[in-house]
Amino acid sequence: MKARSSVLSAGPVLVVGAGPVGTLLAARLLVSGFEVRLLEKRAHRRPGSRAIGVHPPGLEALASVSAAAAVQAAGVRVEGGHAFGAEGRLGTLGLGVDTPVWAVPQPDVEAALEESLERHGGEVERGSELVGLRATARSLVAIVTGSGGVVESPASLVIGCDGRDSRVRELAGISASGGRYQDHYLMADLPCGVTESRYAEVHLHRDGLAESFPLPDGWRRVVVRVTGPHRGPVIGGAVVEPGIARRVCELAQERGAGSFDPEGARMTSAFVAEGWMAERFAAGRVALAGDAAHVVSPIGGQGMNLGWLDALALAAALERVADGSSELESELASYSTSRIRAARTATRRALWNTRMGRPIGRAKAVWRDSLLRAALASTVLSRALAGAFTMRGLA
Repeated sequence: MKARSSVLSAGPVLVVGAGPVGTLLAARLLVSGFEVRLLEKRAHRRPGSRAIGVHPPGLEALASVSAAAAVQAAGVRVEGGHAFGAEGRLGTLGLGVDTPVWAVPQPDVEAALEESLERHGGEVERGSELVGLRATARSLVAIVTGSGGVVESPASLVIGCDGRDSRVRELAGISASGGRYQDHYLMADLPCGVTESRYAEVHLHRDGLAESFPLPDGWRRVVVRVTGPHRGPVIGGAVVEPGIARRVCELAQERGAGSFDPEGARMTSAFVAEGWMAERFAAGRVALAGDAAHVVSPIGGQGMNLGWLDALALAAALERVADGSSELESELASYSTSRIRAARTATRRALWNTRMGRPIGRAKAVWRDSLLRAALASTVLSRALAGAFTMRGLA
């Protein structure tokens, strides 16, 4: 192992947030020989499944910490997507061997990453929350609350992977801009009740989007766009809100997306699409990754994978600093610039996906469907669409 640069030897790299992005980043840094601490304020993993799509760049990120095989074993490969317009089927977008997508419940992804972390000598410090940061001449002092009370610990670098409302971002004085879109959705995981299909279905109905994605063991995730926020209790995770499940099944059937039994739901959620981005992804000895740095619309399933690409880029930057080939300040500045560029591209793609699923008039629907049908029928254009949907070009 190469000698660590003195700029990174004043304490461990402190990763805050043990979701999929923070856990992968911590494992990747351990693989590279860094001393790492991974803090998570929750005592237990969040229940239920949120993100499910693992795109090709995400699979490569998982492979870098030897977690890809376990994630694939827990999921189902999505072989393509059938697209439907206002008046019927538009075509099929195939996902070949060069653009594999896996649908994997998020708890299984997180379990595989935590196992990888432990294999490489790390652990999640649950019930530990970062509440303050203080800079010294050579390092940061992290103020952490946990079972042992308030403890001050040195850190060479603090990396926020702690989500949209990042405390790390706040402590670093980094502002974020953005907001909610007009797009509200309901979601449920439901038994499909028919022969299992490994194809997604996207229905661009005139009244709004209805789509479903395969999950392991004959289940499907069904998402429908609604005209406004859900008025009942928003209960996600391991608890099912019957009103959401019933409405999802009603709208899916009305929009041609299939017949499902709401009584069989095992997860429900109501959410609104959002777009947020930090003004910069690094400041001093603090860096941001994942939702702490950027939030993109979930339509298209890019968020988790985009965060993993942040993690790989940041780990590579720190490796260059550690072996003395580059300076920390310049590497973090370059990381911030390149990942902002990637996040903006992902945001544009996600917003396009979101707009395609909005309610639309008859004349505009005919025009939109004609363009999509032609694109899906074209070998060149369908390959370009497959590349965009599977996040090529965002590393």
